Amino acid sequence: MQVSRKEVTELLGGTVTVEPYEVPAFVRRSRPQRGAGVRLSRVDCAPASIDAVIEEFRNTAVPALTAMAGLCSAHMMTDLGHRALHRDHRVGRHGRPGR
Repeated sequence: MQVSRKEVTELLGGTVTVEPYEVPAFVRRSRPQRGAGVRLSRVDCAPASIDAVIEEFRNTAVPALTAMAGLCSAHMMTDLGHRALHRDHRVGRHGRPGR
């Protein structure tokens, strides 16, 4: 079932903002199961450093995250307009990978 942004806005009584992001790094080990948790970290960096930060995430964070028990997927989303970096790590219920 798809719900439109308008329906979500009316249902929640708020506003919906859509922002474009790029995903320079993405790893999926398994699909998250119902009830899986999400951890989101926001990191800001200088515009001149964004390429180095992306490479560092790929070279060090991705291997460390994939070694974590229960990790389903890890994403790095970049907002190149504002030069903010977002990392999203989805972890299965009770630390177990989703199936």
